[in-house]
Amino acid sequence: MKKRSLLIALLIAPVMMFTITSKVSAQATKVKLDPQLQAHLGGVYMQWREAMIKKKFNLWAQHTAVHKQITTRNRILSEKRSYPAAIFAVPAAPPTLEGLKALRVESKGATATAVYFGKVDFGVGGKPTDNLIMLSFVHEKGAWKYSNLDFFNLNLLKDKRKELLAGKTDFIAQKGFGPTGVPPIKPIQIRGTVPYIAKVLVQCPGREVRVKVNKISDHRFQHNKISEVIIGGAKN
Repeated sequence: MKKRSLLIALLIAPVMMFTITSKVSAQATKVKLDPQLQAHLGGVYMQWREAMIKKKFNLWAQHTAVHKQITTRNRILSEKRSYPAAIFAVPAAPPTLEGLKALRVESKGATATAVYFGKVDFGVGGKPTDNLIMLSFVHEKGAWKYSNLDFFNLNLLKDKRKELLAGKTDFIAQKGFGPTGVPPIKPIQIRGTVPYIAKVLVQCPGREVRVKVNKISDHRFQHNKISEVIIGGAKN
């Protein structure tokens, strides 16, 4: 399970982090499911997925939000890897939406999210279990663009998995599963490959820690011990 989780983290990093609780308010909002928006966003994601699998840079750029393009490029150059080839050098394939059930799809302003439930398969072996993924999108230049994929492993929330299997969607009615209405800020674009790779390591049991390095590299850690690559690297 640790190996599978690592591969998933590498595939979708940097992952947007939300505070999702297992307890749901009795006044949970009913989830929205827009069929037309679902079909459109699903098509955008599948085009993005095809670009990743077939390693088509132009198609990838066409369907990827600008902030995501800059973030991806910054990370690759900060790891002293080759751009754009490293975009597609991922250890696992983005999961298909086939066989998954859309439970919540809605837009707010220039942002949208689509939440799917089912046997999410990253193609890394083993037998996939029923879990959640949330796809995020940004509307720019007159079209919806892929922004991010978040994977929610329900192995530690098996009661919520049972509720979702029974058709109860209170769990995903939480704010963290919906669009924010505020598009991600476009990061500063670094010029080229960094002189040295650098990382920030944080151990924060029971706490949340936010770190900013050199006014460009933002990090957020929650109840974890983990290291992340510093965007922009280190200089002499």
